[in-house]
Amino acid sequence: MSLRERLGSQRGMSMISIVAALAVMAVLYAGYFNRSDSDSTMSKGGDVKVASQAMSCSMNRRSIEQAMTRWSITHPDEELTIERMEREGILVKHCPEGGRYSISGKRLLCSVHPD
Repeated sequence: MSLRERLGSQRGMSMISIVAALAVMAVLYAGYFNRSDSDSTMSKGGDVKVASQAMSCSMNRRSIEQAMTRWSITHPDEELTIERMEREGILVKHCPEGGRYSISGKRLLCSVHPD
């Protein structure tokens, strides 16, 4: 079978069908990226970052509140401060957004993330 016969046979794809398939793929590709606005993508990424930082702060506060409970059991008559916890070697994690923690009763509050 000659080259001319192979190119014209029904078994292979013609050049026109390859170009048409590439054109369809290009239109789908362009339509997908034109629909997803770059500003909305950035804001979604920013929202995810803020939410994850808030969740991390909440987890830090829970961990510190548990340490506060354990500390109050072993030191029932002493006032608890964050500085005192750090001096006694209790690990006090900090807010990922730079918020300051303060103790209010048996709760730990963050200046950036309200409950």
